[in-house]
Amino acid sequence: MRDLSHRFSTALTLAAELHAGQRRKSDVPYISHPMAVSALVLEDGGDEDQAIAALLHDAMEDQGLTEKALVDGFGAEVARIVVACSDATGGPGGAKPPWKERKRHHLEALRRLGPDGAVLRVVAADKLHNCRDVVAAIHREGLGTLARFHGGVEGTAWYYAEVAAIVAAGLPGSSLTPDLVAASATLHDLVVRGQTRPMPDRAPLPYDFLPPVPSLRVTSDTMTDGGRLPEAQVFNGIGLSGGNTSPGLRWEGFPAGTRSFAVTCFDPDAPTGSGFWHWVLFDLPGNVTELAAGAASGDQSKLPAGAIHARNDYGSRDFGGAAPPEGDPPHRYVFAVHAVDTDHLDADADASPAYVGFNLRFHTLGRGLLIAEYSR
Repeated sequence: MRDLSHRFSTALTLAAELHAGQRRKSDVPYISHPMAVSALVLEDGGDEDQAIAALLHDAMEDQGLTEKALVDGFGAEVARIVVACSDATGGPGGAKPPWKERKRHHLEALRRLGPDGAVLRVVAADKLHNCRDVVAAIHREGLGTLARFHGGVEGTAWYYAEVAAIVAAGLPGSSLTPDLVAASATLHDLVVRGQTRPMPDRAPLPYDFLPPVPSLRVTSDTMTDGGRLPEAQVFNGIGLSGGNTSPGLRWEGFPAGTRSFAVTCFDPDAPTGSGFWHWVLFDLPGNVTELAAGAASGDQSKLPAGAIHARNDYGSRDFGGAAPPEGDPPHRYVFAVHAVDTDHLDADADASPAYVGFNLRFHTLGRGLLIAEYSR
């Protein structure tokens, strides 16, 4: 791009004046945030209008700068981006709608915009800088630090995950996108699992060291993310009398280009040196967005046509329930839904879980996790 003009210098001066005396929650001068956001935009290939909008992205929402003032001072495109980045208007201390209401409306507005690169680049840079700060604060001070945020613990994690999904869908070629997806996933893990630091006495989750991908939202009427695995999903045999029934799962928010899905369940805590695969199901048609409880058990008559089961580590082609050794600490059962970019993986029912996982590594567009724990 061309060198930055006097317009950028003017915007930087205005931003410094508007935010004079303000501090971040980390107690650094607030101007550090718009400056960092603008730098991220420029490093991602944004133009001067986008860099200026990044400097002024909070000017309407928090400082009462009007759209007309933005148009008069910096042009219609800067004003358009700043308006799209704002979830409310008004000066310091001005009345605003409730936090959750504002965020929901703003998320819907961003979804309606579609792949607007100029707006989404500034949004991605803003949320990435903020999300990194939040994660750092949790590591320093614990989850209690989120009490200072309007969204609280769960609301803050929810909001960044939603923004990351929108950016992943609308700005796929940006260097900011995988960083935001990874940061929001880290925040979600810290919040839902209640972990503030890695646990060296536990194995990593199976996807910790794979390239980050956008998050899907996975829900279940059968079990709760972060909760105890129900007896219905426990093995029946080897001293256990569970239901050995596959859980009901639903998923949404998968990326454009998804052609099929895979569903897996893995226990990283099994004392085998390589974990334990309880469920490996792939080639689910791309129009399938849920599995009924029990669909992958018994006669599997509720399984969508075309779906393929690979053998799990019990040696059977179905869902195999939890069976941790007696006396072990709680094991984690990582249920994953993978959005896949092809109708059919290069695998069949005789493939090992590792071979299916290898194929998924190169064809996964997005992934959502639901983790439950069980001990005897």
